[in-house]
Amino acid sequence: MTHRKRLGIPHHLYARPVQLALEADGRFDIRVADPAHTAIALRSHDLDAALLTPIDFARDASAYRIIPDAAIRCSSGPAAITLHFDEEFHDIRSFAADPSSSAEIVLTRVVLAEVFDMETSIVPAAGSIDQLMTKADAALLYGDAALASTAMHTNAIDLVEEWYELTALPFVHALWCVREDALTRDEWETIRRAHQACDDFRGRVSHEAAPLPLFRAVGEPTIRAYLDMFTYDLDADGIDSVREFLSYAYFHGILPDIPDLQFLGAASAAAPEPDDVALN
Repeated sequence: MTHRKRLGIPHHLYARPVQLALEADGRFDIRVADPAHTAIALRSHDLDAALLTPIDFARDASAYRIIPDAAIRCSSGPAAITLHFDEEFHDIRSFAADPSSSAEIVLTRVVLAEVFDMETSIVPAAGSIDQLMTKADAALLYGDAALASTAMHTNAIDLVEEWYELTALPFVHALWCVREDALTRDEWETIRRAHQACDDFRGRVSHEAAPLPLFRAVGEPTIRAYLDMFTYDLDADGIDSVREFLSYAYFHGILPDIPDLQFLGAASAAAPEPDDVALN
């Protein structure tokens, strides 16, 4: 029996079109989990490749190569990553967040510091938005939880939109990371083609998600609008965004250095050089 390569994909709706496109191909063993466990599984060789957040990539960057032209990113739209609050926004001194949401926590810290000149503390917590709001001045939500919250709590800022206002770049939620010899060229080219086919699956994903208890109050049109704001390639702006995000993480003391982005195949030689980050 031929061993199928194991691919890790985040469990959020925005990654579901990629999952369906790869399952339609049939040659991979698809493992769906939360981003933190996916990163651990790739690090421990339980996966051959995975969609990781930029921060999870940076923690093991020397071991990984990036599949070119395949990522998940967005610039604006309803509820990709949101910070919810009850009182005046500028009174926020702390926010509650699932400690596994490392990239979203970093984004929140960067946006609050760079855009709003706010220093906040992080309260590790898990649970519903109501439970999170009892722990701190604000609650950080992302992915499916952020989308579900649009129908119940509108007092929030969209951190992806704030990132775009700060940098004029999309936010890259996930990019494919792989050890250099873990996939053949044909295999990682298949992953690239799956990303090109994601548009074919948005309607199915929104239709299947709408009746689920988590999204019942959201409605299919809002789910479809949410999915439509994502793109599934990794162009020059996306590469620049990853580099800028990691530069801000370094500047704010979150990363010990700024890792290089090493790409599989010929695209690695053509990848744009990083520009200087205009830190405020």
